[in-house]
Amino acid sequence: MRKTLRILSYIGLAIATAVMVVLFANGIPAGPTGSAVALAQPFDDFPENETQFIDFRLDELSFATLTDREKEDQLRDWLLFTLASDHNLTAKEVNQSLYDLSTTRHGYMGAVSNFEYGTTRSLYVGEGEVAALIPSDLEGGQRVDALAHIVDKHRKDLGEAPTSIVVFEYALHPDQQYGLLTRREVLEAETLLTESAGYVETRVKTLNDLQQFMEQIDDLTYAQQRGDALILGGRKLQGRPYRGIRIEDVAAIWQSEDKIRRDFTAFEAKWNAKLNQAPLLEQAQIEEQAHQEMVELGLVSGSGFSLDPVYDYAAFAAAFNEINPGLMEYVASGGTPITEEDIQAAQAGLENDTVVPYLTLVDKLQASEDLQAQDIGAFLLEAEDAFRFQQARYDGDLQGTEVGMVLFYTDLLAKFWSLDYGSSTPQEAVPGFLPSNQIMGKLASIYKQEAIELSSTRLWFGPQDKGFQISGADKSLLFSRNATRIYAASSNPLQPGEETTASARSAAFIGWWNDHYEEVAVYEPEYERLNQIMKWSLLISWLNNAERSDRLEFLKEVQVQRDAWFPNWAKANQDRLQFKAWDSVGFYEPGYLGTTTEAMPILFSESFSFFGEPDWYVYGGVSLADEALFQGRKALSSVDDLDTLAYRSTIDYSSINAVDDQVRFTTLEGTAYQLFDEQPTLASVAAQAKEGSKLRGRLSELANLEFVRDVALTDEGLNISTFVDDTALGQLKTARTGNGFKVGWQGRAIDDGQLLVQQFKQSGQPLETFLQGNPMVAAATTPLDDGSYFIKLQGSDDWMQMAAGGGGRDLPPDWQARVGSFPDDPSGTHDFVLRWVDDDVIQKRLTEGTTRILVDNLPDAPLTPEALIVTLKQRNYPAVAQQIADDPQKVHAIARAHIKAELKNIAALRQNGQTARALQQVDELTNLYGNQPDLVLQKALLDMERQRLLIRRIDPDSPRADLTASQEDFYNAVSDIFSGADEGAQFNALMTDDEVIYIQDSPAFNNVDPTNPIDDAFPFGSEARVYRLESGSIGDAHIGGGGYDEPVAAFLTGSDGSTGTSNTFNLKNHTNIPTGGGAPGEDCEVGAESPSCPRDVYVVIDETTL
Repeated sequence: MRKTLRILSYIGLAIATAVMVVLFANGIPAGPTGSAVALAQPFDDFPENETQFIDFRLDELSFATLTDREKEDQLRDWLLFTLASDHNLTAKEVNQSLYDLSTTRHGYMGAVSNFEYGTTRSLYVGEGEVAALIPSDLEGGQRVDALAHIVDKHRKDLGEAPTSIVVFEYALHPDQQYGLLTRREVLEAETLLTESAGYVETRVKTLNDLQQFMEQIDDLTYAQQRGDALILGGRKLQGRPYRGIRIEDVAAIWQSEDKIRRDFTAFEAKWNAKLNQAPLLEQAQIEEQAHQEMVELGLVSGSGFSLDPVYDYAAFAAAFNEINPGLMEYVASGGTPITEEDIQAAQAGLENDTVVPYLTLVDKLQASEDLQAQDIGAFLLEAEDAFRFQQARYDGDLQGTEVGMVLFYTDLLAKFWSLDYGSSTPQEAVPGFLPSNQIMGKLASIYKQEAIELSSTRLWFGPQDKGFQISGADKSLLFSRNATRIYAASSNPLQPGEETTASARSAAFIGWWNDHYEEVAVYEPEYERLNQIMKWSLLISWLNNAERSDRLEFLKEVQVQRDAWFPNWAKANQDRLQFKAWDSVGFYEPGYLGTTTEAMPILFSESFSFFGEPDWYVYGGVSLADEALFQGRKALSSVDDLDTLAYRSTIDYSSINAVDDQVRFTTLEGTAYQLFDEQPTLASVAAQAKEGSKLRGRLSELANLEFVRDVALTDEGLNISTFVDDTALGQLKTARTGNGFKVGWQGRAIDDGQLLVQQFKQSGQPLETFLQGNPMVAAATTPLDDGSYFIKLQGSDDWMQMAAGGGGRDLPPDWQARVGSFPDDPSGTHDFVLRWVDDDVIQKRLTEGTTRILVDNLPDAPLTPEALIVTLKQRNYPAVAQQIADDPQKVHAIARAHIKAELKNIAALRQNGQTARALQQVDELTNLYGNQPDLVLQKALLDMERQRLLIRRIDPDSPRADLTASQEDFYNAVSDIFSGADEGAQFNALMTDDEVIYIQDSPAFNNVDPTNPIDDAFPFGSEARVYRLESGSIGDAHIGGGGYDEPVAAFLTGSDGSTGTSNTFNLKNHTNIPTGGGAPGEDCEVGAESPSCPRDVYVVIDETTL
């Protein structure tokens, strides 16, 4: 029901806007004039080669858990949303183009998102056109590679090449929270599919054809079965080297897969014959025998590699047998956590090649509160390490091949980096890439129990669904640049074979690597080789599944070297390998303990402690593609029920189901999406991660509930609201400004609730004291019997229940979120669980007396009967005009009180470090009341905090003032003025043709006569303190874009606010006063004001009031 109400509210807003535009076009204050959509030509707001200033509103506190790199990725996403708001798209089309790009990059959004990483972004906008975002500093081959990367990505998703690329160049300035965005050329996409862009496409029928093709490319991007031949396409990168593979390596993969198929064919023929001849009652036994033989023969479905942990069980059992008498004596002493049966079971297990009973014995000892038992457990655990080692296993016929060596190296290096073995993790070369032991120090206490229970992790490389697509229309296989990823599953060593979702510790490590695979591969190009091996294995398995392995059968004759031994190979190639400390690894000699492949010791991480717990085990390997990957995977063809805007290689196309205006489908990983088309200006998407998914952030976790995102298209831009199970998460807004766009995120109930908990834990205050003093809190109740509190946050319709707890392995049932602490607080006492309830529930409790109010910062009741604020927000200007006509003094009083209350809240947010949130409120007030002087000065303080505005104190009779001192002086002075403000306006504005002067409302300036020369009005240095906004100081843009030179009359507050004056009343008439509001290099004439040539802006303050 709530979703319907939200939709109706948008429709009502559009109707009210239409009425307002017709009736009140000439008598309405500044600000947005409506939300009815006027569709324009594509990218009208981005004239070619004209740079647009993008004002980001990145809430510092809401995004505090993001790294600097993640914040930059967030800003790139927002640039993409900004482009979508400008293009000639309906809300439905925006929704379908961006349904899997969440508006915020909090970690828990990853399960329902398809985020891009790196420096490029792109958006398919229909009719073959792609908007491409690339950094403005790319040149030559790097620029070509970036655009080719985008073309290949969309060719893969669409099943065919796009027709045109609209290029946008950007530059980010995250510290100042702005960006510069410029539309450049429009390219024919086919120009990036030519040899001049490094692309080659050829018909392959012979070994020589393939040899010539591979000599011309680094990266495989395309394959098609056409007639009696195979068409292959690939690229040679233009901007940097790329380490590809050789024809011998492709032959090794093909021959390995061919052997697997032949072995399976022979095996199935043998056992199918036995089954067909056997009586029905014997068939189950025969199937069991077949399965046992398959294991003994090592039959597999596809090629691959792994380093498997194994034990020297004979030596282990003998050593344990020697200490048995001591353990039995310990048990006989009484009161021990273990029994004789536990010891006997451990001994029997080791003698039968299983370690689980032994580990169970150790676990019982370590879990005991008895110190002696703990010591014995630690001794036995350390003893286990002496009998463990790792042995290489090659699936298929890859042992001794170059491909096998690459798989071995990339798998082993992944384990080295996870453990930071020998300090090998490339933290400096690849900024942000942290080993697991350092990641642990950044995970929350809510994950402690999971980390203890799931101490074993399997990591393996495999194909990535979003890296390739099969097209049924033309029998093609299409790739993006990267088709490889890392997978992980965690388990308890006491429960072998029972794997679950990767623990937070493992997910953080592999998640980062997956997101930045290409960047890591630039540092260690062997991962580029692994990616090409993965692509060719996909191609070969695709052909095998289509029963067309014969298209590459000439590879059977290629001689493949099969005598490589990894320790020797690694030393021989160490000049091109990033890891070089091979002597420290300690490989065993060939034939160690009867092994037939390479063997080595178990390696351990750098010493560290995660909440006081020990190390964990990491194992795994590389799984290349097999035929099963393509069996049952529906190829992309013409999909009537889904617009091409929504095409992705991750979609399970067999799952698409359309009913009326709704389309449902799931991804290959199990995420479910549902697209709703409501109105031309409104659309929605619902998304839910597959069952069992963990929606984790660094400090918080959300329950796996349905996410709903509403996309509303307005004249200003986009309003995208996100909800979790009907509770607001937050809203992204884009809006046109004088010189570009403003775009930012405003957290709502769920985002704000998590932020509030984090602030409380950092405050060190008692909870009730904290709630009473925090500006985010609108109301709070006294504690319930269970110690929980109900809290209503500013701007939220719902109440949040907050209770201590949530430190177990999983989020407790019936709670929507949990928030933890970093490991420097290991007690877990500051873990909290959260859920949200409707206002009606709380009002009922208040009426019944089961709950009492502790904090009440809700608006005073007299404001609501007149509903002025509601009608203004709805742009219902006929109602506003009628209210003014009926009782202008009452309306003025309500408006002044509203502004006064909001300015107080803005100041509190500013002091709380929530600059972006304060700016959002300034924007909302400006939309309601226009660019009133008080709002402009509040915005100036906030822009100064964002390092976006430079202000200098000026005096014609004194030397040029120090800029730093001027900034601090101005900030403190204006803050003091607002802190002691009464109900009236604090500043007024005087305007001439080329100046705006903001003057403090002070008795000292009551007699200022704007018809007189200005030097008679303000005696510099005695009472008047004058400041000037520096030209071009808002980032690299002009001050005119910030609205500082366009104050408006405050018609609703009963104040003149802004007054036109004579041109004789100009500060520039003073000698030595600097002028020129334009950016450096602008040629601005008087009377030609514009965002690029704004008026000069000054602020005059009465020193006697400070």
